[in-house]
Parts: sequence; C-alpha cells; structure tokens
Amino acid sequence: MRRRCRVVTLCSEKNTHSHFLSYLHELFVDLNKNCSEYTQGLTDSGNVKIRYSNGMQIPVVEQAKFLGLIVDRKLTFVPHLRYLRQKCMKALNLLRVIAHAKWSSDEATLLHLYRPLIRSTLDYGKIVYGSARKSYLRMLDLIQNQALRLCLGAFRTSPATSLHVEANEMPCNLI
Repeated sequence: MRRRCRVVTLCSEKNTHSHFLSYLHELFVDLNKNCSEYTQGLTDSGNVKIRYSNGMQIPVVEQAKFLGLIVDRKLTFVPHLRYLRQKCMKALNLLRVIAHAKWSSDEATLLHLYRPLIRSTLDYGKIVYGSARKSYLRMLDLIQNQALRLCLGAFRTSPATSLHVEANEMPCNLI
C-alpha cells in the first residue's frame, strides 16, 4: 500500500532555513533562492524519497560519515564502533612492536604513546556514540584494557580496575 506524499516548503526568508539553503547551494544544488520545496513520501519498497522542486533526488543511505562519526539509520553506532576497533587495533600493534623486549621501552613512554594513539581515538565523539548499548561499548573497553596491559607489562589475568589505577586512566564507560 502506497502512502500519499507530503510537500514541505522551505522559504529563505526565515533565518533558520537560510543557512540550510546556503549549505545546499554550496553543494551545487540548484535551488530557487526565494522558495524551495521538497517532497517526502514512501516508495513501493518502503524507503523514503526526498525530491526537490528542481527534480533532484537525494539518495537515502544506510550509514553516513559526519565529522568522523559513522552514523547508521537506527543510531546503533555499531559500524562506528567496529571502525574504532579496527583503527585502535592498528595502533595497538604499533605499541606491541615498541614494547617488545628488544626495544625495552619503559611504561611511562608507552603510556605517553597510548594516550594520543588509542585514548584520543576512543574519546572523540564519545558524547554521541556513548548512547549505544553497553554490550556494544564493551568492545572498546577490551581494547583499552589490552593497551593498558601492554603498557604496564601486566599479566592477562590482571583485573581491569587495577590497570586503570596503576596507569592513572579513567575507564571508557565513565567518560
């Protein structure tokens, strides 16, 4: 069953929409400066279609990257968390190489490398993706705990809370 499309008018006389129209104009969308319309409705497949008065259609995507954050349609942030895990694993491999016995780096040096390489990556956008399920966020806790164990030279069975105290770092779930 197909729903009826509704038409919404955006006028550039209002301040709130003028910024939106100027942004779209910068993206080479040819809109009428005085007044533009877009049509929003459901297609036969159930997807929302957005069409401007000049006939240009904006595609609907499953996920989009905005300011370094990958936002999916359902706001679960799972694609972003997987991306963070993959990025932090590369930095963790670098820490493993530096922490090797031949290089014999001390824990202060490794912690100085941990903070810009891994911790800053985990902290960026935390206020946005922090609303994800705790079970999804746990994968980031595992990476942080692995990195701290590596930096401190602790055993795999060391409790995570003692790692945080020893390294003077806050757990990911408290920030």
